Amino acid sequence: NQMTYHSHLYYGGPGAGKTFELITAFWDPDTGKPIRDGRLLLFGREDNPLIATLPEKMVKRFVSPAEKPLQFMEDFGVYMKAAVAQARKGGGPEVYGVDGFSEWNFIYLLEHTAAYGSGDRWAGWRAAKDSFLGAVQMLNPNELKAHVLATARVAAKKKDTADRAGNVIVEGDPDWVDSKYFPSMDGWMRDHISYYFNLVSYVDADFAQVKLPDGKTKEEVVSKYWMKNTPQFLVKNTWRREWTLAQMPDYLTNPRFDDIVKAIDEAKTKAAIVLKSREATNASIK
Repeated sequence: NQMTYHSHLYYGGPGAGKTFELITAFWDPDTGKPIRDGRLLLFGREDNPLIATLPEKMVKRFVSPAEKPLQFMEDFGVYMKAAVAQARKGGGPEVYGVDGFSEWNFIYLLEHTAAYGSGDRWAGWRAAKDSFLGAVQMLNPNELKAHVLATARVAAKKKDTADRAGNVIVEGDPDWVDSKYFPSMDGWMRDHISYYFNLVSYVDADFAQVKLPDGKTKEEVVSKYWMKNTPQFLVKNTWRREWTLAQMPDYLTNPRFDDIVKAIDEAKTKAAIVLKSREATNASIK
């Protein structure tokens, strides 16, 4: 049951290290050399100094000119259709990094209003749902024969907003959303984005004691990638059972993409050993 291609969604606050994770799946910032053939697909104006160090062919930015709202979505569709066709012929990149879905969502709703006005508030939300579904269908790792990695911002669970008489004016998030924090999107995507990835990891920028090359320790900011669900953060890990059986940690500190894949493979191997020894024990009891 070896999964060849991974689909990961990393979400968290600004500066948590999400874009870094996407880039290091195909580019080594330390050596300035590619690890794999990869593409960073950017929406809107968000920027990161590391992006400037990448070769031009590895970066594709989707922005609409002022006079043509929603052009970015059309361009993205054309680009992804070509990518799927290329993959079917046995070519194309090994990694697609989509940075980021929240930005895509907010720009889409903004530009939909610019194009069609705000008379029907739900029209934008319905169009965004259709557009998101179209985009996510083309980001199928098995079709693209590539890892598909994406980022999103973080949102907090919303409660119902009621007027003085107790009538609900704005509905909060559904009851099944147990986590306090989850990926930030509006409309239908807010509840459904996590279904499309086999790992949804909350990325937390936290302080920790880090060992320096000279042996001294210093408090530094580290990125924690949560791999197990908690009441605080929504985490989806397709390998949760293996992760638990193997007694893997709740989070990984400063991992690059290959470290995450390695940890998942390690969990699968250890879990298989645990299950085998359980079988042997059960057999001997009989």
